[in-house]
Amino acid sequence: MIITSILLGFILILLGSSVMAQEEEDQENEMFRVDFVKPKINQVSAFEDALIEHNNKFHKDFPVFIAFNVTGQYAGYYGAYMGPLTWTEWEARETTEAHDKHWLDVVLPLCDQIAETQFWRRLPRFETNPLEESSEKSIVTVLSVEQGEFPRFMRTLEEWHETNQKSKDFDGSYNVYTRWFDNPDQIAIVGNLEEGLAEFDEQRDFRNRYEEQHGKQNWDLWLDDSIISISSINEVLRIHRYDLSTKLEE
Repeated sequence: MIITSILLGFILILLGSSVMAQEEEDQENEMFRVDFVKPKINQVSAFEDALIEHNNKFHKDFPVFIAFNVTGQYAGYYGAYMGPLTWTEWEARETTEAHDKHWLDVVLPLCDQIAETQFWRRLPRFETNPLEESSEKSIVTVLSVEQGEFPRFMRTLEEWHETNQKSKDFDGSYNVYTRWFDNPDQIAIVGNLEEGLAEFDEQRDFRNRYEEQHGKQNWDLWLDDSIISISSINEVLRIHRYDLSTKLEE
């Protein structure tokens, strides 16, 4: 089940710090590339057909997962996700002339907007959802972090994750990612909506679960420390488009 998104948001800011990078330096990089494109309003069907053709013809070795953003900064955009690959694998990846020509001449002319390419690193330490398991819909919380606030929240992160893991009434599933390059202070959490939008009707009381484990006197400190470090929050309701993604042979 989905975790209360705003509380999820508060804690995610911790994961982009250099401290986190040092703690996970022995883990293999699991990098995902994300490209967001928005089709022209009168070319949606043609765009989807072209995307299917492109992914199935050119991305058997590098499968592409497609999702549609219903809300958020890139509402109306289709997200193309590739990975996970290590940096070495990304460096070695080559595209063919036919691939590039099809993308440039067939797919992109049907687009109205193209966003910047993004790279995200998965942080398996805070995972409760294996990558191979995915629901039809998900909620993505992207947080921008105030510079210099990560150390303050290391304790908060540990307590948040520990609370989720030890609570008998918690059955949520999520993955956490840290962004590289242009926005290194951004953190994203992808929480599966296993029951769809109906999950928003359920009452989730993280505070009670936290107080049971860490005591009531620590709740205000946890919340204050979390809020201080967030500069902005962008929440995205995302629909997974398996029909547009690379079709893999079983």
